[in-house]
Amino acid sequence: MSWMHAGLLAPALLLAAGAADPSSYAATHPAAYAGTYVLRVCHGPCIATPDFTGTLVLFERPIRNAQGRLFRADLDTQYANGCFVWSKATGGPFGNEQRGFFSWALLEGAADLELVRSPDGGYGVRMQLTPKGLRGEAGIWVDPGPAGAGHEARDQLIAERLGEPDIAACNSPS
Repeated sequence: MSWMHAGLLAPALLLAAGAADPSSYAATHPAAYAGTYVLRVCHGPCIATPDFTGTLVLFERPIRNAQGRLFRADLDTQYANGCFVWSKATGGPFGNEQRGFFSWALLEGAADLELVRSPDGGYGVRMQLTPKGLRGEAGIWVDPGPAGAGHEARDQLIAERLGEPDIAACNSPS
């Protein structure tokens, strides 16, 4: 879990990153998406108790570690600008990964991100704005390999907005 900078983040270290073209970064990272959310993940429609719950935080700008440096999650090509923490009660959909950092961007009208990534797979998420937060789908993807392999069933996600992005929410499960 080298990509998890546990305990290295502090509220004062959420600094704006100097981008070559700030207007293009703002276009793909709109402020309307930035915030702290309660995240519910359901295997199928979210009409009953969710399978997993946690916290999702999307920032307008890349975040910095305790040394003041921008960083990337493993195998990510962009700087980290989001985090997730799964609830202790439910855990998360991918084993022991209780929290982590990722990058997100607006792609074709939806926030596009991968909560977890490995060389041959990941957990891809696409969410759109709703009046109360975000809603979308996610799923585990794997390198296609043999015919018929590739994608598993899609999860449904609902993220209810709690407020502004809070770096402290990245540090510990609730």
